[in-house]
Amino acid sequence: ACLMQQKIFGEFLGKSLWVRSTLGVNQPLMKAINLILQEPGLTRAKVAILVGGPDWPTSVLTGVLKLKAYQMQLGTLPVLIPIAFIVMTGGSMLKMGEKPDSLWVPLSAVFMTLAAALQVGIALMAVKYTNQVAKERVAEIEAMPNDAEVEEFDASQKKAIEENQAAMKWEEQNTLWRIVLSASAVSITISGWVFKMLPCFETVVLTTNINDPPFNGKFLNVFKFYGWIGLVFQVLAWVLYYIFMLHVKMTVKNNQKLNLIVKEPVVTQVVTTSNTPANANGVPFADRAETAVLTIPAD
Repeated sequence: ACLMQQKIFGEFLGKSLWVRSTLGVNQPLMKAINLILQEPGLTRAKVAILVGGPDWPTSVLTGVLKLKAYQMQLGTLPVLIPIAFIVMTGGSMLKMGEKPDSLWVPLSAVFMTLAAALQVGIALMAVKYTNQVAKERVAEIEAMPNDAEVEEFDASQKKAIEENQAAMKWEEQNTLWRIVLSASAVSITISGWVFKMLPCFETVVLTTNINDPPFNGKFLNVFKFYGWIGLVFQVLAWVLYYIFMLHVKMTVKNNQKLNLIVKEPVVTQVVTTSNTPANANGVPFADRAETAVLTIPAD
């Protein structure tokens, strides 16, 4: 699975400029991770990152950074240890469902605690080693070349981000959009409290049969009445936020158009009309000269 995620998904996504920019491949911490993962064999720092990091993002990252697949598989092998504890946790939970009053109940809690503690501990080690390398190997990190395409992309995105942030400011919104944004925040808050304080879902364990009541073959029956209420508020919150972001996008576009109009240079030209009265010698009378001022947009 990790090899597939690296070679198929990671290397494919690595071709995307937006993905590389989002991952921050030019950032010191990402370069520190790159240095650690390039180390041959099984080092503590390398194992901590490959095992302690989240499965999908870590494996995909190795593909984006174009690291050696063999070395990544070698560094991932120790993941079998936390997997063993997780499998024992699942097995004991399955037995607990069959025999609620058996020894499997405390064993399930023990295995789950050990699995969680091991995973959290390895993740903390990954953070520790990454920060350590970022501080102690500064010269190597600075010597690593930046991705030129990402640098150019980040520079172009900086102005766009600033424009979006300016358009999103509360004081820039009229009453309607303040109501929309406030309604979104209130809806997501209500949804969270409903899910937390009220009975929203049917109880599901490993031995639950979806064909039995109350599911009756329909997985959506996992929602109780309050669960649907919470879900409605959740969806409403995201829809309102999406509408607000569309408004922000349109505001930025309109501001850009206005800026282009304001910055457009003009040329002022003074033209003397040909029918200006003149004396007998053909010299125009100075006090009767007629002029027109034309403002011509520059091409």
